[in-house]
Amino acid sequence: MSESVEHAGGFSVAALQTQAAQLLRAAKLGDPLLLERLRALLPEFAAASDAVMRESLTVQHAQRALATKAGVGTWEQLVRAVEGADPLQVNAALFLKAVRDERWSRAKELLAAHPNLSTASIHTAVATANAAATAALLAADPTCATRPTLSDGTEPIVYAMQCSLDATLGIAPGARRETVRLLLDAGASPNASVPIGDAPARIPILYFACVSNDEPLARLLLERGANPNDGESVYHAAQHDHRTCLTTLREFGAELSAPHADFGNTPLYFLATHRVSNPVSTTVLRGMQWLLENGADPNVPSYLGDSDAGKACAGEVPLHRLVASGYDASVVALLAKHGADISARRADGRSVFAMAVRAGNRAAVQYLAQLGASSATLAPVDALLGACALADEPAARALAVEHPDLLQQLSPEDRQALGVAIDEGRDASVALMIALGWPLDQDGEWGGTPLHWAAWHGRVALVSQLLVAGAPVNHRDSNYGSSPIAWTAHGSANANNPVIDDYVAITDALLSAGATRAESFNRWGESPESMAAEPVRLLLSARGFAA
Repeated sequence: MSESVEHAGGFSVAALQTQAAQLLRAAKLGDPLLLERLRALLPEFAAASDAVMRESLTVQHAQRALATKAGVGTWEQLVRAVEGADPLQVNAALFLKAVRDERWSRAKELLAAHPNLSTASIHTAVATANAAATAALLAADPTCATRPTLSDGTEPIVYAMQCSLDATLGIAPGARRETVRLLLDAGASPNASVPIGDAPARIPILYFACVSNDEPLARLLLERGANPNDGESVYHAAQHDHRTCLTTLREFGAELSAPHADFGNTPLYFLATHRVSNPVSTTVLRGMQWLLENGADPNVPSYLGDSDAGKACAGEVPLHRLVASGYDASVVALLAKHGADISARRADGRSVFAMAVRAGNRAAVQYLAQLGASSATLAPVDALLGACALADEPAARALAVEHPDLLQQLSPEDRQALGVAIDEGRDASVALMIALGWPLDQDGEWGGTPLHWAAWHGRVALVSQLLVAGAPVNHRDSNYGSSPIAWTAHGSANANNPVIDDYVAITDALLSAGATRAESFNRWGESPESMAAEPVRLLLSARGFAA
């Protein structure tokens, strides 16, 4: 089987046919990103509008798009190639897909069942850190060092950097360095990268070494020309407090203060976005301290590029985001000690003090007041958000009476407070906001309305509250393009320690509330049942929602 067929998305004709049907279904729903990708694969639609494409696309078009993406000429050629596939290459494809999807246990199962996978190709050899096989394959064909798997374009050195696979496969510490060195010697780029889903951004391979805290591997890449200012490596090394990697990155010219040209945020600001409720927040604070002690400037604002105009966070400095993320007076003091300006204002004029008030961050509010911050410029919405965050019902209702149009004037940023409270499990705040009549159709930063997030977390009582309050049942989120019932299905199999009975109950409630099938498919054409735990899948079938 050719490597292009390997990445056709399925390893049987039936799987390919299913994928083509799902692709057509998602396109008919009108997802703009998917339609744009199809235009690149189907030249006859290059200038067609979304409406024309939705009307005109057929399953034959979807099949041809899959064939083109797989690097073969026609659907018939793709089918013939799959039917005649070499079993070893089929299993190699499955193994590499498991590696790309970070399904380490699945990769281990495949390797245990087929030990010769580690010599099947340059990609499997380097993924398994098999230096002997890598050297032999490169000696036979040096050009394979840069030959990507098709059609996703993943270079061998990307597979070589999958350090997270080592513990699962029992790969010895440092074993990857030799395979990476062999690839670099043969012409592989130290700045190779891998795409992040459908986003334009890419993850550079230096990131993998820094996240895994493999300083010798990071040093090897940097010595060969890896860019230390790639927008990922410093940020995530600091996130995990990997100080040896941070020191090495700085040695090779890493910038600790400036916003990244592509992403617009500074390393300090990135760390500040991790809410205090996040389990990594303690490690994040240690990384932040290292950055400050090594010269990072806490007063550099983020998101001031042309593309950031109008964003709520435009011009925020780390202190704005830290107090909004719930960090207490000690963290404010840490930044103030290193020169942070407590009077800093965002592009829209909102102060650090106002951000602390809005978050209900009493400790930060009191400390900022001691340092001279003033409440004179607080807006009514700041006070309302703070009262809701603290679940102070009398204060919240008094503000709603005094300013009867306040809820109608909430900005998208203001509306997201409900989603944040749901995500953090602050039930009293959630109940208060729902009782006040909070808007329920606002997507959060990562997409999804409050109902999406309550469903994904398996919060049965909250889902019931939201449905009674009129939350939209069939709203498609802005990130994945699917409705709350799809998030329920995904959460039933992917949330932390899901209680399956709760997800079954939520699925039943959403079906009874009128969840419809068309909106449940995500932008890749995946159905809820394809992502769900078995009990949820069975209920969807029993209720006639899924075949």
